Amino acid sequence: MRKINVHWQILITLLMILFALYPNPLKFAQSIYRIIDPPIDTQEVLNYPIRFIDDEIDVRQLESAVIESIPYQYDWTTYGMPWYYPTVDEIIANQKGDCKSRMVIFASMLEYRQEPYTIKYSLDHFWVDYPGKLDTPIESDELAIFSHEEGFQMPNVQWDVTLNTYTAFWDYMP
Repeated sequence: MRKINVHWQILITLLMILFALYPNPLKFAQSIYRIIDPPIDTQEVLNYPIRFIDDEIDVRQLESAVIESIPYQYDWTTYGMPWYYPTVDEIIANQKGDCKSRMVIFASMLEYRQEPYTIKYSLDHFWVDYPGKLDTPIESDELAIFSHEEGFQMPNVQWDVTLNTYTAFWDYMP
């Protein structure tokens, strides 16, 4: 009997894990692509129940309304995957989601209103930055690892927060 090379064993193990976590690996590939090209949809977001077209609603109020309208739920529960980057129509259909869902809806609304914004990513969070936005413990320039305007940067990682975020996923795994 022939021995399998250790590299092949590792590759096969990783593929088995990928297929266990993502029975449809295309969803994982789509999510990776959406980091580069977020699914901002100015037409589909018109179907969202928040009235955001009026200029009387300022950007901070709009952000609060989006956060309130999308109850936080991990991707395991919403999409049956550990990590998924949804589209506007998927968010509208589910009416819940995590920070990616809130970010996609909010950015789509700002894009429709032609308001300036930047999408930012840290190791454990996605958010929309806009002129006048106040920093929060999880949303600040120093935590961002990537933004569409500035590209990659070295973040000031809060390892305790990141570790707590990732260990919380275990509670929601099937």
